[in-house]
Amino acid sequence: MNTLIVLTSLLPVAFVWLSGERFRAKQAHIACSGAYPNRVHLPSSTHFIEILTQEQLASLLIYIPSGLTVECIQVTDEQFKLIPHFATTTEFSLLIDLNLYIQPGNTFTVSMQGVRTSDRSEQVWRYEVYAKYLNGSEFQRIGVANIHTYSDIRLHQKIFN
Repeated sequence: MNTLIVLTSLLPVAFVWLSGERFRAKQAHIACSGAYPNRVHLPSSTHFIEILTQEQLASLLIYIPSGLTVECIQVTDEQFKLIPHFATTTEFSLLIDLNLYIQPGNTFTVSMQGVRTSDRSEQVWRYEVYAKYLNGSEFQRIGVANIHTYSDIRLHQKIFN
């Protein structure tokens, strides 16, 4: 009887937790699939970096330089999407807890959607990916990617507008 009381008392907590997870995932999915049609969206495949892990990862840090706006960052591995993340900002460092999903020897991809800049000149921007390994205490830079923003925007507008 005591077990039944404990289980029924946990039901509201479990419902709130599950519904919250579902809401966050849905919100991120909408953001990644183009919820802002009035803005320039570059193809996410233009802005991605693939990284082969040497050790098991504990967390990931993505640095976006000042001057860029990013609406969505996705981290995927070879088998399934690890985490979608929605953010609109001009400069930030994004810490992602990977829950140790990425095993040594797996390739994972960091991709961005909704990348924009107000600068009309031809520029190359760089974003960096840092990782903290399971047995490590400090972040190490494991990947760098360049974004040729203005030429990419012009090409995108020429094709799709």
